[in-house]
Amino acid sequence: MKKTMDKLLNKIKINKKIFVFLLVLSTVALISGSILVVMLDKTDKTTITSYLNEFITNIEQNKIEYIGVFKSTLITNIFLVLSIWLLGISVIGLPIIVFLYFAQIFTFGFALASIILKFKLKGTIFAFIYTFPSYLIYIFVLLILTSYALLLSLKFINTILKKKQIDFKPIFNRYGLILVISLIITCITSLYEVFVFPNIIKLIVPILK
Repeated sequence: MKKTMDKLLNKIKINKKIFVFLLVLSTVALISGSILVVMLDKTDKTTITSYLNEFITNIEQNKIEYIGVFKSTLITNIFLVLSIWLLGISVIGLPIIVFLYFAQIFTFGFALASIILKFKLKGTIFAFIYTFPSYLIYIFVLLILTSYALLLSLKFINTILKKKQIDFKPIFNRYGLILVISLIITCITSLYEVFVFPNIIKLIVPILK
């Protein structure tokens, strides 16, 4: 497994230390988001439960405005991808990139914990459908993009501090390709999240109740 991961990182030219750092950060963010749900008071937990009930009801009764939701989801996801990418070509972007990535995984952990809080053991089915495959793919894309963004930002800082000359052309070419791939996958996962996910939920609603 370790050899396979090393080969993958070498192929896509990602710094192993940055990759490991982001994996650890992902774990911390996921756990933190889950813990926050557990620590919420009764009123906040009731609010979350009410929101999930309303969400399920809207899906059952076809009250979701799919086009509007898709536009909102797509804009939000693309904005995050573009923000991380643009921050990667700036010297001051390093801490903001880390924060944006952490916040995204934190929100993901919060959402999963909220689902399980509401539906208990049955919620694991809901959580699995919510996570696999679209969200896992989207998170992986963010992981790769963030790795490149951090690497590029560090190279800029290193160039300024050590006054080294670096040929940025091949780096920018690869970075641009990563952006294009990230945007394409983001569009696909957004389509799945809005148009496919609710229809799958309809099938498992009887199990959740």
